[in-house]
Amino acid sequence: MSAETSVPRPRESDVDISDSALFKGMLSEAEFAFAFFDADSRIQRVNDVFSDVVNVPAERMVGRAPVEVLAADLSQIITHAVQAVIETDAPVTEGRVRVRSAEGDTRHWSLSFSPVHDDQGELRAIALVGLDVTESRQTEEALRRSEERYRSLVEAQSQLVWITSPTGAVIEDAPQWRAITGQGLEEYLANGWLEVVHPEERQQTEEAWREALRGRTMFEWNYRVRTRASGYRHFEVRAVPIIRHGRVVEWVGANTDVTPQREAEEMRGRLTD
Repeated sequence: MSAETSVPRPRESDVDISDSALFKGMLSEAEFAFAFFDADSRIQRVNDVFSDVVNVPAERMVGRAPVEVLAADLSQIITHAVQAVIETDAPVTEGRVRVRSAEGDTRHWSLSFSPVHDDQGELRAIALVGLDVTESRQTEEALRRSEERYRSLVEAQSQLVWITSPTGAVIEDAPQWRAITGQGLEEYLANGWLEVVHPEERQQTEEAWREALRGRTMFEWNYRVRTRASGYRHFEVRAVPIIRHGRVVEWVGANTDVTPQREAEEMRGRLTD
């Protein structure tokens, strides 16, 4: 047997990645927008997706500078990014670009620019890859609006919202709570909420909270809280566990100031007596 190691030879059926027809096919079938620029920032090649995005036929763009064929805002972004790649020989990413489609809709695209080198390491082209992120942008916008509505609703109801870890440890700031109690951030994060509960109710409150943590059940309780300006005030608290895949990932709670209601009830009781 020969000790020489044989090197496998490519089969005729192997794909030749240098095949220009294959490269052209990849560009035409891709869901991404592609464009290539030379060292003078002139457009050398684009695929159909890019042409549709900018609403300019491919034959009108090839050999031209972006400023000559694209909308002013888009051409400025692309020109600056391509020039930055040429000067630094490093990739550049443009997070979000708004482009109006032929139908009049506004689409959001994420553009990235990368240098393309030859075998000797010389810069041959700058490649642009664009990804339509409109759906994710709409999701983010819907989430932001939802959070704003929730925050407005909470503020309108004078509720103090707070979040803890699965074990009940305070992990996020609650500015409204600290504004009422006068606590500092470090004090509040160090289990400070329990320190401002009325001493007569503190132990029972802690035990009830621990029981809810163990049982992963809704925590509903009433206690008095020492405030910065007006002594103790009555609060109703409700907290629920957020469960994902069978595990508690956090607790979300809200305290509601019910002092006026409690004082009215006490007044009615005294009048009845």
